[in-house]
Amino acid sequence: MIKRTEYDFKNFNAFIGRLRECKVDLNCYAGQEDRFSEEVRELNLLIRDYENKLKIMKLSLNVLNELDQVILTDYYFSNIPINDIAIKLNVSSNTISKHKKKSIEELSK
Repeated sequence: MIKRTEYDFKNFNAFIGRLRECKVDLNCYAGQEDRFSEEVRELNLLIRDYENKLKIMKLSLNVLNELDQVILTDYYFSNIPINDIAIKLNVSSNTISKHKKKSIEELSK
């Protein structure tokens, strides 16, 4: 379960990109839903899946303390390197790594 949670957070930006692509593709079928019903159905399922995944990821952060939220948000969503987060928070890189690992373990429960 830890691997899946970490995978999801690492791919947060990719999920958003895919969601946007699906919505653009779906928009291309506007007015032609009868001809392309299978494609429209599949795109709607993908959109729902990505939206649910993103909602769960965002909501799951609320169970963490503020420091761990900042670390995960900076690292996974803003792609800020661990060393830069450590400088920003005035702690060691090792501390950031430990918090990140502990937070992912907690979220995967």
